[in-house]
Amino acid sequence: MSQMLYARLAGPQDGIANCPFQTSAQIERLVPRDAPYLHHLLARRHIGIHRPDGRHGNWTARILIHDRRYIQKCLGPGLDLGRGRLPDAHLRIARQLT
Repeated sequence: MSQMLYARLAGPQDGIANCPFQTSAQIERLVPRDAPYLHHLLARRHIGIHRPDGRHGNWTARILIHDRRYIQKCLGPGLDLGRGRLPDAHLRIARQLT
């Protein structure tokens, strides 16, 4: 595999530093919608916030599996746990999902 292709598939070097919803203020500004707001972490792995209404928000992990389908899992509350910031435990779970 070429270095360029490997770098592209490996994903961003620091996927958390540029996450647009790290703080509770950023999460609260997200407009409620049916689909989660997702952020690319690693190749085939995303973390996101699902805001179905103005009062609730949950951390969500999503991975792309071998047959090109996504598996999505709720990781827990996004606004109450850790004062809304991205908890390290949720990141570890999102990275380990297979």
